[in-house]
Amino acid sequence: MLGGALQLMALGWANVGAAVAPDAALASVASAIIFVKAGKFDAAGQNVAIGTAIALATAGLVLTMVVSYFISSYCSPS
Repeated sequence: MLGGALQLMALGWANVGAAVAPDAALASVASAIIFVKAGKFDAAGQNVAIGTAIALATAGLVLTMVVSYFISSYCSPS
């Protein structure tokens, strides 16, 4: 059920113009690990995992942007 819910959320994430979609791979893997490690396989556990997935996807997007900025700033030939 968790995988299906994450896939439905990912359908709404799209790259439009310069906007970048959140990191769905990081969110899916990390939230599935948290879901299984918690051992609560009910609706409450699934809601916690989905909430964590959204937060991790956004954090992954910010981290990707920061790393891309530093790579382009310090590794580009001038």
